[in-house]
Amino acid sequence: MFRKTKLGLLLIPLIFSGTAWADISCEIKDEKIEGSTYELEIQVWNNSDLDISSWGVTLNFVEPANVTWYEKAIFSGSSTTITVVNEDGNGEISAWGDTTFKFGGDHDGSFVTPNCTGGTGGSSSSSSSSSSSSSSSSSSSSSSSSSSSSSSSSSSSSSSSSSSSSSSSSSSSSSSSSSSSSSSSSGAGAAIPGLIQAEDFTVNSGVQLESTSDVGGGQNIGYIETGDYTEYLVSVQASDTYATSFRVASATAGGIITLFADGNEAGSVVVPGTGGWQTWTTVTANIPLNVGTQTLRAAFCGSGSGGLFNVNWIDFVATGTGTSSSSSSSSSSSSSSSTSSTGGPTLQPLSVSGTQIRNNVGPVHLHGIATNDLHAIYKGFYVPGMGGGGSTGSCSYGGGTGDGNSQLIVDHLSMLNNPEWNNANTVRLTIHPWVNDEVGQHGWDLVDPDIYLNEMIVPAVNTVVNSGRYAILDWHYVGVGWTGVEATKTVDFWNRMTAKYANHPNIIFELFNEPGGGTWNSWQQTAQGWVNAIRSGNWSQYGLPNRPAADNIIIVGGPSWSSILPQSSSDNFFSGGNIVYANHIYPAHTGGGVPNWANYTLQFHPVFFSEWGYENNPDANVTTGTASSYGYQFQTYINSHANAHWIAWNWSPTYRSVMFDKDFVLLGNGLSTTESRFHGGSADTYDNYMGQFVVDWLNSLGFGNVQ
Repeated sequence: MFRKTKLGLLLIPLIFSGTAWADISCEIKDEKIEGSTYELEIQVWNNSDLDISSWGVTLNFVEPANVTWYEKAIFSGSSTTITVVNEDGNGEISAWGDTTFKFGGDHDGSFVTPNCTGGTGGSSSSSSSSSSSSSSSSSSSSSSSSSSSSSSSSSSSSSSSSSSSSSSSSSSSSSSSSSSSSSSSSGAGAAIPGLIQAEDFTVNSGVQLESTSDVGGGQNIGYIETGDYTEYLVSVQASDTYATSFRVASATAGGIITLFADGNEAGSVVVPGTGGWQTWTTVTANIPLNVGTQTLRAAFCGSGSGGLFNVNWIDFVATGTGTSSSSSSSSSSSSSSSTSSTGGPTLQPLSVSGTQIRNNVGPVHLHGIATNDLHAIYKGFYVPGMGGGGSTGSCSYGGGTGDGNSQLIVDHLSMLNNPEWNNANTVRLTIHPWVNDEVGQHGWDLVDPDIYLNEMIVPAVNTVVNSGRYAILDWHYVGVGWTGVEATKTVDFWNRMTAKYANHPNIIFELFNEPGGGTWNSWQQTAQGWVNAIRSGNWSQYGLPNRPAADNIIIVGGPSWSSILPQSSSDNFFSGGNIVYANHIYPAHTGGGVPNWANYTLQFHPVFFSEWGYENNPDANVTTGTASSYGYQFQTYINSHANAHWIAWNWSPTYRSVMFDKDFVLLGNGLSTTESRFHGGSADTYDNYMGQFVVDWLNSLGFGNVQ
């Protein structure tokens, strides 16, 4: 989970298991220094015959560290010595196995790669705990800087006094944002109906404890950011709908708390801004719970920065109305189709013949839209009104560990059933290897591959195929090299995809979204090996199982963010059948006119303009443009080449070029206000935004000869 760095503030509980210890070592696996920023990937090794459940290492910097983000680990310390321990979901390492974590920041031009030294790891036999204190050289930068409290208005207010927490987190007011902490709850769990102190969690990801001035004193949880959560073991005495009250305070705009019962969404409350971290109010929702012992997860999200809200307690009062008065707690479970191969209608298989993409009837023209990253959707970033957590909707189940809700993907893509998208015959499904952007961290690297495949890719593919469309699996590296760790991850990804979707006529493979700088022939030489492995199924040179996919269309881009394609006979085309070339053209590339990078390739092969778009916002960078300065020229260019296919980037309220506002109102038709958009920007006119332009272009083409 992405955390704003709180170095020098944290007490990090290291949750070790057992009394035996494993030897841990670490090394720099990958390094990227670009301008004033750096990114490092660290490999952690378990050098013993013990399975471990947690680990810790130390980074030694030559100069004081400026770490601005990290994932799959938790950082503490200050100056030149940083302690790193595993984050929830990245602690278990089998005997002689390994894992990785990443971090990055900025530098003054003289960055020196730190030295990584190993520590110890706990075996997985029994449990004990210890804690490692970070140095504290500064005061808290979190906006949850003070505790908060006031009287309860619930029927159980008399029990709102909170004795000091018995959780394993430190009772200090600057307690840790441990990702996995044991709690005082034991036995059958806390009884419901009844009141649960927020700090009496069994698991905690991201929150910290602090003293509260609410009635009764004690502690509350704070320093809460989008993606954080706490869990509670409870014993529900009777199946019923419970008036569930949350005692909350916020000096910012607040956010949302969503309660999950054994992984299923049960209900949400909106937390308002109360004017201060010490100014308390109570918000209530009717939440159905079934009888029995279960785990409740309180997931937190919001659109603000610098802290969302504090929580003191949660109170459950039975209404006596049964569980039918509120939505079923199983409403967030994955679509049943997520376990099938693809489901839905099977389209005619596609093949490449000369410059044409064809099916059994004749030439086919492919045109459609590209989605947000599937993991971002899965984590709830693209519920209308949210976007990385917002003021309405609900929070995802997970906090950056891969947990989420497959149904969010199904619901999001079900917008394809809206009439304006009837003529989009292809959907590009974006799969980021890893990204840290405006909505947080998300991507393939942050999730177990089987979880990503079965809970994200499969539901997305099924939804697209069920609608009678082609699905492009887009391995979405952006502007990076194609050797080293990127090559290793790429072959692993496509080996897994060929095992799942080999030769399925609905599925198109897009090999590597946007390679970085370099020559065409250097790129082609490396990527040809990947294409050969997909076709032949011989992955032995990569140490992977043999899995062929002889028939799927493969889309291949080129260097400089897929802006460069072969331009003369000295540039080698890919060998093998069913190859389509990708070109990405944006307003900043045009120089007042559409470039001719694809002209040579179009003479011999189909070209898929798998990204194009514009948005009249100066801060949109490469996509800054209008219909009149870019859109019409691009459309004319594509329409003049029968073998030029296209995907509009992006079917999104956040990924630029945006096509929607926060509530998924289509931009470009004058219905959206600046305040309803994540990026603000120019007036909502046809010239400024591409949403309505794309719909009109789709309607002019029709669905095409796709059957």
